Amino acid sequence: MTLIARGWRSLACWWQDAFFQEAPTTPLEVVRIGIGIALLLGYGLASANLFELHGMEGLVTPESARIWSNGRWSWSLLFLFTADWQVAVFQAVFLLACAAFTLGWQTRWAKWIVLVGHLSFVYRNPVAQYGVDSIFASTLFLLCLAPVGDSLSLDARRWPVGDADTLGTRERRRRAWGFACLRLIQLQVAVMFFFSGVEKVRGDAWWHGYAVWMALTNQEFSNVPIGWLASRFWIVNLLTQGTMFFEVAYPFLIWGRATRPFFLVGAILLHLGMAVMMGLYLFSFVMIVVHLSFLRPEWLTAWASRRAVVPPQQEPEPLRPPAAAPPRPRSEIPSTSSRTRS
Repeated sequence: MTLIARGWRSLACWWQDAFFQEAPTTPLEVVRIGIGIALLLGYGLASANLFELHGMEGLVTPESARIWSNGRWSWSLLFLFTADWQVAVFQAVFLLACAAFTLGWQTRWAKWIVLVGHLSFVYRNPVAQYGVDSIFASTLFLLCLAPVGDSLSLDARRWPVGDADTLGTRERRRRAWGFACLRLIQLQVAVMFFFSGVEKVRGDAWWHGYAVWMALTNQEFSNVPIGWLASRFWIVNLLTQGTMFFEVAYPFLIWGRATRPFFLVGAILLHLGMAVMMGLYLFSFVMIVVHLSFLRPEWLTAWASRRAVVPPQQEPEPLRPPAAAPPRPRSEIPSTSSRTRS
């Protein structure tokens, strides 16, 4: 029984340390801001084609979208609309909610409006849906469960939480729950990379070193001239097999204190390369944002302290001896003879 009790205590301590640390959740707020910016960019730029994508007579009519869903959990608020102007009003409200979510104003309400709005747009036109929409949805769901808005937000300016020494029981529980939600986002990223790496390992094109060439020569993703790579195919081999091994190793080595900085920088460079070479700008930006969930709070604190403007301290003036009194004029000094006569 003693051995079982010790094992149970060890498991409970590991669980508490892995998921419920009372640590600052600043990386969670960084993810919130990044996801909000990505939503504003994505949906804001798509506003020019709003009626073509989601209008009553668009590419996919509401009736076709309902048939596509086939009774699954894919209902959309846009199914209730009967005119294009209603869709335009919904889009405006959704963008305002995204702005409030990004700035951290009324975050507890704005985050749910953003999640419902995003799912409504996705299910209204399932033909236009792709991978980044799923990442948006899963990350937004975890952010809705998390107590976001406690820092780096307008809400934090109105209701400051305080430092770690003055936190009450309720605030400590909020921090612990926020850390658990942050850990779930990190696990989501690790699992995505694991299955992406496993899928690459199963493909011959990745082992033979030409999968990147196939992607870059695809007319849909060709974004920059790549003729120079044809005569330097060893670069393609290096990028292909390097990407495969990196994605397989990432889910395991990103957790280490010593290896995390290298794999975090590697992941950011990987997605920057995808943005430049393949034109996947929004997808790459969102992936970089979710990778930032692995930022350590102490890194952000150190960066903020270096950015803070500290007023220069004025050195005290050196002590100087008191100045000697100026000599009196000779005419003001009484003579000895006048003293004698008096």
